[in-house]
Amino acid sequence: MRAHVPDHLRESDARVMTQQLFDAHVIARETGNAMLAAMSHHTLAIADSESEQVIRARLMRAFLDSLRYER
Repeated sequence: MRAHVPDHLRESDARVMTQQLFDAHVIARETGNAMLAAMSHHTLAIADSESEQVIRARLMRAFLDSLRYER
């Protein structure tokens, strides 16, 4: 799934991807909520939308990498 993460990730797309991980029983609800909180616009608080989306994509890739090593 990591390969499918674009270079820019909108918050709504991050929510969809996180929900897919939860639905597939890859992550628990608490983990998903923590991921969403870390990737939220409110948390990132970056005025430049493009920069925010790049950082969000990097965070998603990091989350996915950590899941690979946990299994």
